[in-house]
Amino acid sequence: MQGCSSSGRANDSKSLGRGFESLRPCQFKRERVSMEKTNSKIITLSFAIGAFLAGLVVSLLIKAFAGAFAFVAKAADVDLVRHGLPLVVGFGLFLFCQFNPKVVVWANEVVSEVKKVVWPSRKDTTAMTIVVCVMVLISSLIISSFDLLSGYVVNSLMR
Repeated sequence: MQGCSSSGRANDSKSLGRGFESLRPCQFKRERVSMEKTNSKIITLSFAIGAFLAGLVVSLLIKAFAGAFAFVAKAADVDLVRHGLPLVVGFGLFLFCQFNPKVVVWANEVVSEVKKVVWPSRKDTTAMTIVVCVMVLISSLIISSFDLLSGYVVNSLMR
């Protein structure tokens, strides 16, 4: 491994021993494997949460439609439909997302892009929140004054 570089070229005599370190592929491989494992955990957890939410939505839809439609009410009386269908939908969605290569690549790209986002500091967030609150108060005062003024004008015209 001595003498290898990330570009695949051999070290030249100008850089050896003069404070220049070669970039060995093994240095990047360890970081890449660790990052891919972290991304994989985040992606799997996201898929599991999405599948749980899909199952919850199906369960709530069954309850809502059971009150509106008689045939859904009859089907909802069966435990297999009421509890099994949301479970099958959620588990099926999880399996589809987890083992579909296109979805996994897309999710990996999303996680990589979100990691590149530079989030504002707490100080900046607090300052922006205060500015928004002040602007909302000013806007509400302006709209309220226009409402009161227009109400007064309309009432005076009606008399």
